Amino acid sequence: MLISTQLDTLGDLLRTDKATMITKGVASVRSPVCNLRQFSRDITHDSFTNAVIDEFRKEYNISTLALQAQVVDETDDLKKIDYIQKGMEELPSWDWAYGQTPEFTYTAQRAFLWGSVVAEIHSKHGIINRCTFQVLESHLYEPDVQDVTELGQVLEGQRYGFLDSLLGSREEPGPRRDVLTWIDGIAYT
Repeated sequence: MLISTQLDTLGDLLRTDKATMITKGVASVRSPVCNLRQFSRDITHDSFTNAVIDEFRKEYNISTLALQAQVVDETDDLKKIDYIQKGMEELPSWDWAYGQTPEFTYTAQRAFLWGSVVAEIHSKHGIINRCTFQVLESHLYEPDVQDVTELGQVLEGQRYGFLDSLLGSREEPGPRRDVLTWIDGIAYT
């Protein structure tokens, strides 16, 4: 239900650059969407909800006298129900956010002041299985290029969402840290 959503923002959030993301998951089917306010300026969440209830009653031949619709608000009583409590605990978990993702390969490129890097990350169930970095057009000495390319091996086996632990105080400023900060950022997008 989209009543007055910013559709341009929604599109940007849902769109991915297909050239850089190869997945074994089920492809999304694009469908046109619109805001209900385009059809009626008076529509509200409550009026939409009531219209859905009315149509449900018509479809399943349920009279308003036989069964009243129940509005459920988040309350402490609801949080005590075991399956609701488990669901609320699961949603912020790493397993729910990352651990169930299908296998994919993501390629990204970034220009830094010292050069350009192409990253290819192969992941399954939120674990980085393979990661390679290629340094292009760089102004770096060979040891720094090697530090960046070897970073791929460090990331292999790491869980999405926990790359920031690699950015500890032991990581010196420089190209390797730049790349690690960048990859940590794209692991959340």
